Amino acid sequence: MHLTKGTYFAKGPAVIPSNTTVDFQDVTVRIGYAGLFLKTLPGTHGVRLIGNLAFVGNRGDFGGISFYGTSDLSIETRVDVSGIAPNKQFLLFDRCQNGKVLGGMRSSDSRLVLATDSSSLEVGGVHAGPYRLDPGDSIVRVICTGAHGPTSGIYLHDIDIDGGNVLATTSPVYVASAKGQPPIHDVTVARCRIRNTLALVDGVDVGRCVGVTVSDIYGEGVNVALAVVASSATVSKVEGRRCRAQAFEYGDPKYQTDDISGLEADGIVARDCGLGWGGVFSSGIGIFASPGTSTSNVRLRNVDAMDTDGKSQRFGLGVGEGVHDVRVEGGRLYGFAGRVRSLVPDSELTLVGVA
Repeated sequence: MHLTKGTYFAKGPAVIPSNTTVDFQDVTVRIGYAGLFLKTLPGTHGVRLIGNLAFVGNRGDFGGISFYGTSDLSIETRVDVSGIAPNKQFLLFDRCQNGKVLGGMRSSDSRLVLATDSSSLEVGGVHAGPYRLDPGDSIVRVICTGAHGPTSGIYLHDIDIDGGNVLATTSPVYVASAKGQPPIHDVTVARCRIRNTLALVDGVDVGRCVGVTVSDIYGEGVNVALAVVASSATVSKVEGRRCRAQAFEYGDPKYQTDDISGLEADGIVARDCGLGWGGVFSSGIGIFASPGTSTSNVRLRNVDAMDTDGKSQRFGLGVGEGVHDVRVEGGRLYGFAGRVRSLVPDSELTLVGVA
């Protein structure tokens, strides 16, 4: 299917059949009704989107492209998105398998990707912002509701989002299973750069998952640059600057719902973080647990948490209640009020070769 160069007004949804390539040849699509532009039906397979597309929504109840129960998807389209209604999204994957979004996506006012109960999904090349409006939810969001069984195989990478100091609802990049449901297995997040959110909005959140690998994360002017509430997790190369809370945290003092353990991190850099909080939470790096849960078996290596102006980062490391068996090896921890603020017995925290 070839859409030649020009502007199209969508007044009803088009259904993409199996084994179809849609080629957008420098196309602008404007939504002229409260509905979808394109969709698939359950059981569809072998769909590919290519080319260049400018998509203009009407702030109505729906809009964009939705894939339902579809397998073997490849979205290679370069897309500039605007006008999606708050809490809606341009791309929806609902119970899909084997999907890739790699063409490059941009927006300054809309959510871009929502994946629900979908497995073997890769999303990369999102470069969005600075945002002018808060779209009301994550820009890239992957969730498991539990209604259709467990999900696995999530790979998010090369994402750059500038919140424009208006994103105030939830983290721009978010991966989590619903409370009380099976965790998402095999999650990888790499090369993400998130800046300029408001209030409690983190940069990247990974929660209720098992088997997590996160690397190369940068956050500035956010709440927490990277928060991981997951078991069997490995984190490397995280940098947070002027975060309201931590540059990096394992566990969470409020939203953690399960015990987590088997946690490693290497190469965590924090600069002037924790300035929006007090006590144990005014630290560059944090290890936490919410009441009734525990965070245990934590290994941090080559940490570098520093206050540079004598007033922004109170502690290098904060360790909250419900945390067990934390070992920090190598690096430096510094805050204008001390290296460490810990609420656990001394036997639960070991520092080796830490300046």
